[in-house]
Amino acid sequence: MNAHWNISQLDSSVLPTFSPDNFDNSEDVACTPYAYTSDIKYVCAYVLNQTAICEGGGYLAWTQYVVCQESSATATILIVLSLFWLFFLFFLLSLIAEEFFCKNIEVIVKKFNISQNVATKMNALYLYPYKTLLIQLQIAPLGNGAPDIFTSIASTISTDRPQAGIAISDLFGSGIFTVSIVFAIIIFIRPFTVKRIPMLRDLIFYIISVCFLGFFMFYDSQIHIWQPIVFLCIYICYALIIISGRKIVKKTNEVSTIFAIPVQVINSKCETQEYPSNFIGRLKRAYSVIHAPLTKILSLVIPCADNEWSQTFMVLHAFTALLAVLVAFQWVNVVIISDGPILLMYSLVLSVIISCFIIWFTKQNQEPKHYKIVIAFIGFIIASLVIYLVAAEVVNLLIMLGVILRISPDILAVTILAWANCIGDIVADTSIARKGFQRMAISAAVGGPLFNLLIGFGLSFLLAKLQGKTIRLNVHTDMKIMLIALLSSLFLSLVLLFVQHFRFKRFHGILLIGLYLCFLILVILAELKVLQF
Repeated sequence: MNAHWNISQLDSSVLPTFSPDNFDNSEDVACTPYAYTSDIKYVCAYVLNQTAICEGGGYLAWTQYVVCQESSATATILIVLSLFWLFFLFFLLSLIAEEFFCKNIEVIVKKFNISQNVATKMNALYLYPYKTLLIQLQIAPLGNGAPDIFTSIASTISTDRPQAGIAISDLFGSGIFTVSIVFAIIIFIRPFTVKRIPMLRDLIFYIISVCFLGFFMFYDSQIHIWQPIVFLCIYICYALIIISGRKIVKKTNEVSTIFAIPVQVINSKCETQEYPSNFIGRLKRAYSVIHAPLTKILSLVIPCADNEWSQTFMVLHAFTALLAVLVAFQWVNVVIISDGPILLMYSLVLSVIISCFIIWFTKQNQEPKHYKIVIAFIGFIIASLVIYLVAAEVVNLLIMLGVILRISPDILAVTILAWANCIGDIVADTSIARKGFQRMAISAAVGGPLFNLLIGFGLSFLLAKLQGKTIRLNVHTDMKIMLIALLSSLFLSLVLLFVQHFRFKRFHGILLIGLYLCFLILVILAELKVLQF
């Protein structure tokens, strides 16, 4: 059972240099109760009073659960359970992005951007160039980047005091890991030559974006609304340059492997892929055992346009989808009218009306005319909200672990959170590289984190500023090291490309891995206060 204390009942004379009054109107940007005291009463009082920075906006107040435990054994059990729960949430984020978020976006893209007449003229051997272009710009980055982006959004808009450090550290961490470790893995698979213009374009845009973020970090201790807008404008410019470049290529009849990939070749290799060891085979079976039932359960809440029409499922979604909206925004118990029913009651009435409409105007075994596109939009929205909900719980756990371990949550974000969110990038990019499409893989390894940075920073902080929140940013040594490491990795790749005549060699990969290891060592030294600047 949790122990709770009233701040007014605490005896401040126990610690002469510390008073619970210090909690009120605190300007702390991170949850640091142990910086004041190690007394459990005061630590718990701090956490209860500073929920804006000690919780990430989710439903489970992990910091409070653990810190306010009088029994150390119970607290230890909760910490162990939280670690298992954290890894499960990472898996859940990846699953939702892969099975629902990405698939619904793909249906939307196909509906509004693909000319079937033109596509059939490609004799079904190649993806229509603009379709693959849109997938490169939207579907693939959104699918792999959804956890990073929604973690950033959750850490900024789900609490009264945005966790800017966690958001930026996650974007930095995933970027450093991808452009160093994932880069190196792709290079180790087989050295290859890249096309100059696409590679230079992606690296230069990424460097410019990181430099802008560095400027924002040192410009002021707060984030202003014009700063995320700048990032969104950079992404629009990036997208327009790619689209215009594709038009030039089309006029000269050059089909780049970045934009036109032999679908049949990829599919055939995927179907015949064999696993090199029994261990990996067992991992695959274990993954399937968890993956299948979770997908079924999630399909009860998140509509997917990839599924066949089912009137029964649509009636069910009329209830679960609206409930997901209320749960995601924590509106279930909100009262609109004084002394009136909670918002959940209105939702149930609306769900009944929608269900009657579905039953009356549709047939059990006949798919409605515009079913796919309508469900794709609804599924996209619901999947986004569920990812946001899960991401908020991840932020809660990271803050708790940071408090318990007496380390900055930013360090956890740049390591554990970033590594977990990069799993999708590793699997996708290395799989493509093994099939012989190293250029596409390396392009995704740059374009993915670039997309995450521009949209993750731009969208999350813009939403927070539109909410009228003050976003404080504490630029400490750890964050400076992250900035330097990411820029160093990008500049190293840029310089080596010219030195090696745009051919990636294994020596390049070795240097990138060494750079990443140095980065981890420096971050640890900074956290231990050995290195400060």
